Amino acid sequence: MPRVRQPMLSDFILLVALMFVVFTLGQALVEYLALAGEAIRYPYPLEYGEGPMLDQVMRLVHGEAIYPAALMLPPYRVTYDPPLFHLVQTPFISAGSPAFTFGRAASLISALASVVFLTLIAHRLTDDWMASLVGGFLLLAFPHVAFWSLFSRADTLALALSLAGLYVVLRWSQHWLGLAIATALFVLAIYTRLNFVLAGPATATLWLASQRRRREALGLLAGVAGVSLAIFLALNLVTAGGFSQHVITARLIGFSLFPVIGQFINLFVHAAFVIIGGILFLVLERTTEPTRSWHFALIYPTGAALAGLTAGLPDGDVNSVYELVAAVCLLTAATIAWIGRNPWLRVVALAVVALQLTDLRDWTREDYWPVVVGKMQMQREVAQLAEMVQRAEGDVLADEFNGLLPLNGRRIYIQPAEFMQLHQAGLWSDALLVEAIRRRAFPVIALYEPMGGTAQIVRRWTPRVRQAIYANYEQTGRLAETLIYTPRQ
Repeated sequence: MPRVRQPMLSDFILLVALMFVVFTLGQALVEYLALAGEAIRYPYPLEYGEGPMLDQVMRLVHGEAIYPAALMLPPYRVTYDPPLFHLVQTPFISAGSPAFTFGRAASLISALASVVFLTLIAHRLTDDWMASLVGGFLLLAFPHVAFWSLFSRADTLALALSLAGLYVVLRWSQHWLGLAIATALFVLAIYTRLNFVLAGPATATLWLASQRRRREALGLLAGVAGVSLAIFLALNLVTAGGFSQHVITARLIGFSLFPVIGQFINLFVHAAFVIIGGILFLVLERTTEPTRSWHFALIYPTGAALAGLTAGLPDGDVNSVYELVAAVCLLTAATIAWIGRNPWLRVVALAVVALQLTDLRDWTREDYWPVVVGKMQMQREVAQLAEMVQRAEGDVLADEFNGLLPLNGRRIYIQPAEFMQLHQAGLWSDALLVEAIRRRAFPVIALYEPMGGTAQIVRRWTPRVRQAIYANYEQTGRLAETLIYTPRQ
């Protein structure tokens, strides 16, 4: 008879450690899903960028251009993102009324899909389901994804498409159809959010080359580059140059290295345990028996770190390091799988992950989710602000709550944060807007200024615009941390 292995103390401790990690990940998932559900049901904008996104979708629904070549004339609107995320929402909004529901639901589904594809990628590389599931679900513990995916923004869909492309490369790249599907997924990711042009395709290409499959690597690279370029030229031709002006020229102005450094430092400080563990894996694995995951786990974080430089662009935020967060999760899975033959070392690895999860959840709860919850708690005042916007006869100027305009069938007159950047770069003059304010052409101006927060008015409106508002308008109310200005009598 074969000898039956008796349970050991290390097995029991390993089970306890695993149960604790599963419990913590499960708790993070439940909290995320609960808040995401509330966000989907919340009828008003939760952050500044949701307004322009809905406005752009509404313009597509009505057959209007979202990449106009002329930026100097009103209405002053700029579209940073390629059109795929807009097109995903268009059928649903066409069949109903303007709402943030569809974009937020798409972000939630994309976040869950990203977890699935990240898990499948890790398992394909490690053959270790436990390590792969821990690495995959770890993605939702990071506030970058748990926070940004609550909004109607394009980044989470782009992440899901890029991870899907990487999985297809790992699973089916030996067939031409697999390469074609991977090419399509990477192109779709790029035309959802331009930030995803580098890490995914570069990782897939370099990984194939590391496996001595240069023909497939060149085919994939040529396919992604060729199709992306063809679509770019077509869109630029159709929009008379407007597409490149919006998604490249307008986005690349005002780059600053300080936000990049801030995002990288924040990520390292709050995820130091798993990042250091991943670095140790990349260094020490070369001294032991090679693993299948090493090349991939080295290439993807490198490309993701380079893609993270987009945090320095005007629209950069935690979304800019999406792929770097995914790479850290993949590294964590690879590290756990690598040390898996030693049960005591796996216990240590799971304990480290559990400690990291505690820090990540505290970080999310304290620094990110209060922003969303605070907006939801102001619903009554936001509803009053929405009624004011609806009753106004004429164009309304707004910043944080500009999403109330397309929500009520109006168009955004100006995206102040974007045009502040264009003004500073010398690509836009505020003269016509200042003149309109002096004529008191706007019945209502709503400027967001939270108590104790960053001076958003200064960040979003040029000095001349602010001076014109103060000289020709008077503050007549305050709703949802927004100062309401109406024309002086």
